[in-house]
Amino acid sequence: MKTATEYGAPPSPPGRGVRSRTALLIGLAVVVLAAVVVGTIAFTGGSDEVPDLGPIDRSAPPPTLSEEQKVTDALQKFFQYRDQAGAIPDPTFPLLSVHATGAELRSDVAAIQELKDQGLAAQRPPNTISEDRVTDVVIEGDKARATVCSISDGIVIHVDTGKPANDYPPNFAVTQLSKPELVREFGTWKVEFLNPGERWEGVAGCAVTS
Repeated sequence: MKTATEYGAPPSPPGRGVRSRTALLIGLAVVVLAAVVVGTIAFTGGSDEVPDLGPIDRSAPPPTLSEEQKVTDALQKFFQYRDQAGAIPDPTFPLLSVHATGAELRSDVAAIQELKDQGLAAQRPPNTISEDRVTDVVIEGDKARATVCSISDGIVIHVDTGKPANDYPPNFAVTQLSKPELVREFGTWKVEFLNPGERWEGVAGCAVTS
């Protein structure tokens, strides 16, 4: 069972006032208008004739990700979606199963259900330092493995009061090394076993050696 601190997510940043939004929109309108005028002069050379730019090639395919990049992307989104589910908390969060399956999905659902049952949730500070560094991706057919060094400064809070559930030290953070195993299901890479390993207090261990 994972610790609840792994499921934090930062709160949304505060909104801006109406005056700031109005000023921003006016500024954008001025910039766009100026760009249109300058662009028209540049293309027409100050005359009424518009140069022929020739046909536009729309047949070029968009850039594709390598399988190694897809595995890295799947792992980073796996942690992101798990954090979002823990911040609500909601064990039925639909994105949980996008990049998790089997034993890992069951473990995550159980951990988030435990948070919910205890009236707890996970939260990250606005200036979070949390990140998941993916390295050493190896792919063998429809299976893959990798190394992940995760830094998390998320804490567990009481949902009703918003107060920390534990006595966290200043600048609290933990570093976790994992060796996830993934499977490709219908073209999508999913974490089947996270295989967490060594863990350090603070930003340490793999976070300073990798």
